[in-house]
Amino acid sequence: MDVTNILLYPFTKSVEYLVENFAQESKYKIKAAVGFKGGGYKGYRVKRGMEVISVSEAFEERMKECDALLPLLDVEKQAEAAPFSVNKTREQIVIERVKLAISMGKKVVLIEGAAFSDRIRNLVPKELREELNVDVKFPDEYIPMHIFELGIPVVYVFSAIESSMRGKFAINIQKALSERGYKVSVVSEDNKDILVGVDIIGTHYKKEKFSLTEKIIYVNNYLKKMELEQQPDVIVVNIPGGSTPYSTKAPLDFGETLFRYLRAVPPDYAILCLPQNFQSGEVDTREWKKYYQAEFGVDVNDIFVESDILNTKETELSMNPKYTYLDDVECIREETEQINNLADKIINELITYGEIMVC
Repeated sequence: MDVTNILLYPFTKSVEYLVENFAQESKYKIKAAVGFKGGGYKGYRVKRGMEVISVSEAFEERMKECDALLPLLDVEKQAEAAPFSVNKTREQIVIERVKLAISMGKKVVLIEGAAFSDRIRNLVPKELREELNVDVKFPDEYIPMHIFELGIPVVYVFSAIESSMRGKFAINIQKALSERGYKVSVVSEDNKDILVGVDIIGTHYKKEKFSLTEKIIYVNNYLKKMELEQQPDVIVVNIPGGSTPYSTKAPLDFGETLFRYLRAVPPDYAILCLPQNFQSGEVDTREWKKYYQAEFGVDVNDIFVESDILNTKETELSMNPKYTYLDDVECIREETEQINNLADKIINELITYGEIMVC
């Protein structure tokens, strides 16, 4: 089978892990990544195995070298102004690039169920449209009936304030545990994570026809099915959304999704992800743990400090989380050290309680 060379657009820090861990090589190869003009990523280098992809801003030039375009845009950023383009939103710029790719006779790769792909699907002629289909475990008409107890440990990864760094962290924890000899499955609700080969739980179960009880049982049944079919040593769950209101003016998220997962399957190990300016020492750690025990009844085992800073004023004004990403050598070193330490702590904790065997 011929491999399709794709151009990923627009490149941002939030999709870097998708490039680093791309798992669709049987059909696609990321040949180029292009960022918004003036977005600050020109020349940024992304390591992928033995390859290094250098991010460009020359869309048309790089598109000529590729067979297809993979457009990615976070839903919450669609209405934002593009860098150095006051009169156009990011969505408008990306749609222009999609139309340009089509005019060049290039294919467009769409991800089933991903919000932005769904918005632009009708723009793309059928003969130029390629679909990455998400393999949902249960049919749309599935009616959940029973709660099952899992026989393997489950690790939850969740954020106080919604952050794209959580998805990258979940993948890195999987890699670190795998390197220590354990078989690890990862599940996500973000359909674009199909690019890195994780299980996608899908979002159809959130439809209004399902009660909250049915939604909770669905999550439980999905994780049980993963256990039986894949037989992993550990399941890592990347829980979407935030879990604590940011302020009275910008509440953002009340933790409804986290609540659903906690009721579906109590975690054996829980990791809270925080931006750097939300965590400054042991006092903060104790306060965060007390908060989650009081609000959700969950024991936070550890806190992962992300390599980003929440921009408080912009978040308050826009009602969406706004981050500044840090990518200097020291931040990357500290993040890697955190991940390795956390992997060892997870293993030690689960061995202590007889959840897993020593590898």
